[in-house]
Amino acid sequence: MRDRTTSDLSLKAFAKNWLETGPLLDAMRSREVAALTEEEARRQTLTLLALWRPGFNQPMSGLVAQQAGFRKLERYLQARIGR
Repeated sequence: MRDRTTSDLSLKAFAKNWLETGPLLDAMRSREVAALTEEEARRQTLTLLALWRPGFNQPMSGLVAQQAGFRKLERYLQARIGR
């Protein structure tokens, strides 16, 4: 078990460090967001979403997905009906 005094000191040091660096990081983030172009913001967003759902950044409209579903349904019905 860790010495409670060491843990308390570590926590206090972390909090003091964060009080100093937090505002600096916020200012840096604000500058970076303000400097983003629309294209770069879009690219970063798609990259982030692709981590969550691979293939997300591949352009596809709802119409394309619907047509693919209709083709699949047509093949299924043809197999069942025997045309």
